[in-house]
Amino acid sequence: MPGASAPEVTPPPVLSEPTDRVDAETRDLCVKAARRAGLQLDDLMLAQLLEGAPYALEMVRRLRRDHDLAHEPANIFSFPPARVAQG
Repeated sequence: MPGASAPEVTPPPVLSEPTDRVDAETRDLCVKAARRAGLQLDDLMLAQLLEGAPYALEMVRRLRRDHDLAHEPANIFSFPPARVAQG
């Protein structure tokens, strides 16, 4: 519409919680992992990493670790029947 102006927009917060909620052990693990990966994180990027780290680490802890060396990672993959018939 000619002459119209855009409304004021307030961007959402980048972080959903304060960064001081992460424990020292998790913070140290994240800083060391970022350094080993060659990442140079500014304060905001580190805060975002620290916010998500507890959730990611908890998911990793729940992964099964009792796999035998003979188990292949893709041994449950199969093509849909329609794809096999076309090939």
